[in-house]
Amino acid sequence: MVFLGYVLNEKGSSKKMRTELVVDQVRELGQWFALTASQGVAQVAIIEPADQLNDNAANALLKTLEEPSSNRYLLLVTDNPGRLPATVLSRCQRLEFRIPEPAVARQWLRDRGIADADACEALDAARGHPGLAAEWLAQGGLALRQEVKSDLEQIAAGRGSPVTTAQRWLADDSADLRLRFAADLALEAGKRQSAGMGRIGDWFNAVGRCRMQLRAPLRHDLVLAGLLHEWGNMFRRAG
Repeated sequence: MVFLGYVLNEKGSSKKMRTELVVDQVRELGQWFALTASQGVAQVAIIEPADQLNDNAANALLKTLEEPSSNRYLLLVTDNPGRLPATVLSRCQRLEFRIPEPAVARQWLRDRGIADADACEALDAARGHPGLAAEWLAQGGLALRQEVKSDLEQIAAGRGSPVTTAQRWLADDSADLRLRFAADLALEAGKRQSAGMGRIGDWFNAVGRCRMQLRAPLRHDLVLAGLLHEWGNMFRRAG
């Protein structure tokens, strides 16, 4: 099996994480597909996240998609199919995996020994996604979400520092998850108050952009500190 994802670019003694899938990777995939499978088994390749294919990589992929071979399977995985080029989408069979009904999700978690109260809390945080709920329960994700919520409340009350909070949020491997939780909490805040919905929506979108750019060589602490400062302004004025 071949897995295409983010890879490391070596430049001297430093390493820079790529933020897109590039044409050389797709060409290597095409060469691998051209090989005869050992022991007569099927060849399966996964491109994830497929929406990170750049234009040249997507164009190079078309040849592989247009000339399918027996026992060759190419899976393009994405939660943003709208970002895939129409030329790629039109050559794929689309399979959608939907969130199960709440009762089914709760039962799935109960079958894994998770108490009802914890299951409901986790499913609510994960927007009904049982896999995420189980992962967050097992790895402390809900505690991290509560930490983010507390930080936002402190900033809104004028007792937290946007700069210090931004630096702490970005200091470890949980930065992406913290920003996800911050965006979710912004949506919840927007539902609770009718005033300022436009500003909250703009803030939600800005956090999403910050999250997508985490691998880019930017001063994320400055960007995030500005967003947290704006959060404080929004809710101090709203109160």
